[in-house]
Amino acid sequence: MDYADDGGRLVVVGEIGGPGADDITNHENTVSVKNLERGASIDELRLAPPQVTLTTLPHGAVNLQHPADDVVTLHIVNYDYDVEAGITPSALDVRVEVALPSAPTRAALYAPGQATPLELEITASESGETSVVIPSIGTYVIVEFRR
Repeated sequence: MDYADDGGRLVVVGEIGGPGADDITNHENTVSVKNLERGASIDELRLAPPQVTLTTLPHGAVNLQHPADDVVTLHIVNYDYDVEAGITPSALDVRVEVALPSAPTRAALYAPGQATPLELEITASESGETSVVIPSIGTYVIVEFRR
C-alpha cells in the first residue's frame, strides 16, 4: 500500500480478493469499477493524469518498476506487429513523459542486442514530469532512471 499511501492512484476493475483486498478497495486513492464496458472514458473514472505518456508508439504497453531506492525502470513493449510483413516495425523518436517521485539525474536506454546502454538526455516539463526521447523502440526496451 506504500504506492497508494504516497499519492499513487489505483483502479480496480471487477472484484479482487486475497490478503489486503479490503485495504486496497477502501483506500482513498482507489477507484473501483464493477464492470468496465467498452467506450468508458478515463474522465468517467475520475483518474489523475497518466503517470506515463508516449508519442509515436501506436500500440504499446508500459510498466514501471522501483527495484532500488535510487532507481526506477520503465519497461516498454511495442505491440505494433505487422501480420503481413511478419515484423514489428520500430517506433522512432518516441517522446516519453513520466511523473517520478523525484527528479532523476541520469536516464539510460537498454535494448535487446545492445552491448552498452545509451545515455538519454533528460528534460523536465513545466508540470514536473521527466521527459526523454527514445531514438528507436523495436520490440522491447527498458529506460533506467537514476537519481
